[in-house]
Amino acid sequence: YPIKKGSKWAYEDANTFSLFALGDTLYHDTVYARICTESGFALVLIRKEKGKYYRRTNLYGNFLEERLFLQDNLPVGATWTNLEPWGGKEVNTIVSIDAERIINGKKYNQTIEVKTDYYYEFDQTLTLSYTIQTTYAEGIGVVKSMSQSQGLFGQMQESFLTKHEIK
Repeated sequence: YPIKKGSKWAYEDANTFSLFALGDTLYHDTVYARICTESGFALVLIRKEKGKYYRRTNLYGNFLEERLFLQDNLPVGATWTNLEPWGGKEVNTIVSIDAERIINGKKYNQTIEVKTDYYYEFDQTLTLSYTIQTTYAEGIGVVKSMSQSQGLFGQMQESFLTKHEIK
């Protein structure tokens, strides 16, 4: 970070998709980098402040509340929580830091892995719904993401970076 206009990331999971940085935008008096799909749809807004990374995800044309999704200044095992307005929560945990990882045959140095557990309220009880483990590489961003839904029909999905161009 900062994300520069013209940066590109290509990922592969069950499909192949690309994301693009289209420059900064002002939203609620705060400057964010705008990350878009190939069609130009603003998928997410991202900003960094003192080792903390925040995002606002676009849902049906509206950006959700700001979420703290990464902290690069915490030790392994540190956690933080984002509360959902409908009663759920996200619990984030630093799994590894400054690790070397080989993902899709490519070597990445200085990575941070964050596990995010998503809990939703069912029958007045918080229940783990799914988990996403994300690997971030310094100077690049997300290089791997693996999600696992819970329950009898739980599914796993993995996506990884196939190429990137950082401006």
